[in-house]
Amino acid sequence: MTIIAIPKGRLMPLCLDKLTQLGIMQDYKHKERQLSYNLGNDITLFMIRNSDILTYVKNNMADIAFVGSDILLEDGDNGNSYYDYADANLGSCRLMVAGREIKTNYSVSNKLRVATKYTRVAADYYAGKGLQAEIIKINGSVELAASAGFVDQIVDIVDTGKTLEDNNLITLDKIADITTRIIANKGVMKSKWDSISPLLKKLEA
Repeated sequence: MTIIAIPKGRLMPLCLDKLTQLGIMQDYKHKERQLSYNLGNDITLFMIRNSDILTYVKNNMADIAFVGSDILLEDGDNGNSYYDYADANLGSCRLMVAGREIKTNYSVSNKLRVATKYTRVAADYYAGKGLQAEIIKINGSVELAASAGFVDQIVDIVDTGKTLEDNNLITLDKIADITTRIIANKGVMKSKWDSISPLLKKLEA
């Protein structure tokens, strides 16, 4: 049995379309609360929060997964405990710094308040700029924290930029381009290589 994990949310329909186009899944009928599907051909599909997918792969609960590269950046593992196989070419966006306005008077002695769920990435970014930053972890609606004046800046995923615009925020700097990666469990790459390599090559197409 091979388990493929895909992220719930905005990436899920893109992943499902790719699996369907490749003939890996057929006659799919989505049930709102169903989280696993037997696709036939000895393949099972798991639907998991994007932020949890890496945990499933690292702990041998999923063999192959689609995951946002933002999750890999925040994890900071650099592929030591999973195999980063290929770009799935799905759901491209950007990891950005945003705020109410551009400010240039920050110094080492003038600490920024920053809201984000990407605390490790944010800490590295501001340290690299030589700026002190109080990183405040917020998992959702980080735009509100900035527009309401609770923080100076946010670090978050930006697609069209419409949410920032609607909350009177502007982009200040790009940290990284974000896409969807195909990753695999390292143990599976050794123990099931003969059966899993054709599937990986098909997913990469």
